[in-house]
Amino acid sequence: MFIIEHAYSHFLHEGLRWRNVLDWLLFCSRHRQELDWKEMGTKVDELRFRRFYDSFCRLGEDLVGELVADGLQSIDKMMLDDVWNPLDVHETVIGVLGKMALADKTWRARMKYRYFTDMSWFRALWIQANGVLFDNNPKI
Repeated sequence: MFIIEHAYSHFLHEGLRWRNVLDWLLFCSRHRQELDWKEMGTKVDELRFRRFYDSFCRLGEDLVGELVADGLQSIDKMMLDDVWNPLDVHETVIGVLGKMALADKTWRARMKYRYFTDMSWFRALWIQANGVLFDNNPKI
């Protein structure tokens, strides 16, 4: 689940790279027989990654030529565009400027939140602001 969450976070806040897709493909290839895929699906749903996960997996299948049927869906093509776009990396990631950069990234990722999460960008921004303003002892 770490690989999925890590890619999800990169996708929303900086941008996705082929490296993220390839990491997932290599992990799946190496551990395909060991994983309980039904449990994996349950966890993906529980953590609310389903829309991202499905598109992310189809992108990987397309990369290695395993995707048949209708190919990439329109939502997958949005993710593919993100892979080719430059990363949205800010030099300042600490302090007030870092928090403002994160808020800016959340604002610019509005369409990603709309199509790939079940949370609005405004709710994500509220969670971030709440953490900065009221949570003096955040837990990871």
